[in-house]
Amino acid sequence: MYKLSSAGIFSLALSLILLVACHGIDSTKTPVAVDTDSGIPEHLQLQVMATTPIVTDWINQIAAPRIIAKSIVPYNVDPHSYHPGAKDIARITESDLIIGIGSGYESKWLTDLLKTHPNIRHIELVEFIPLLDHVKDDNHEITHGKKHGNQDPHFWFDPTKVASAVEVISRELCIVDLGGQDHYLMQSEKYLIELNELDDYIHRILDAVPDDRRAFMTGHQSLGYLNNRYHLNAMESVIPYVGLEAGLTPEALVNAVQFIKTHDVKVVFLEESYADKSVRAVADETGVRIARGLNVETLSGLNQTYIDFMENNIGILADNLMAVP
Repeated sequence: MYKLSSAGIFSLALSLILLVACHGIDSTKTPVAVDTDSGIPEHLQLQVMATTPIVTDWINQIAAPRIIAKSIVPYNVDPHSYHPGAKDIARITESDLIIGIGSGYESKWLTDLLKTHPNIRHIELVEFIPLLDHVKDDNHEITHGKKHGNQDPHFWFDPTKVASAVEVISRELCIVDLGGQDHYLMQSEKYLIELNELDDYIHRILDAVPDDRRAFMTGHQSLGYLNNRYHLNAMESVIPYVGLEAGLTPEALVNAVQFIKTHDVKVVFLEESYADKSVRAVADETGVRIARGLNVETLSGLNQTYIDFMENNIGILADNLMAVP
């Protein structure tokens, strides 16, 4: 028998909210009824997009197969470096509903585009989700914080906050597609259970990591929610981001080594864009374990879901932390 955790109780509460949201809607927008089984031509069907593949998966877990959302940023592409073409712009401007992260996470070109198309219903999830503040200490500066402001938008590393996003997405789908309310409610309830199970799974895996192996660094400050929910000690990397052919300056090497030793960092998780020469220099001086493969921004392809994404990241984290002597 399935045993409800505290997150499970939270999920049931959200289900009640969804019921109210889907059957008691007050909207200034005219709802659009969509029935994908009725043979309506594709160009007349509701066009829903998300700003990233992760948000796209959340929508499709609730909406498919009635509505299939598409991602503005392609899969396996850093959202911060993506630049659209003319056809991409056209697809965006033809959308009925766009759901994004918000808090400065999306690129300026997209926010500027949406401002010039007020006919597109645009929802930013962070408007409904309490965010963590970026943490800054005397040893290093926030790099992500300069772009996103003082709040951390990477809330997807806490499945209980994703559950809140599901409530928002379900409400918006009910607003734009009155005929699909029962479908969205049923799918949302199922997905909330899956998110609760994911939360339990992450607790089980990370709780096994000893307290003296929980300190690690990442390429940029993006795992605050993982820290907060699962009691890890993730710090932003002090290994400077440098080109593939470049190396660390002597001063940067000294600072990185000192920080790692002071904070007893066991593992450094870095993305492929960090120079091997720099990483090897720090590892040689400190003996810290260098791990790659952590993905914080996007899904690798259409076949990867958000839950797959989280389980893969948690596996990489746990395996490398547990491997520390």
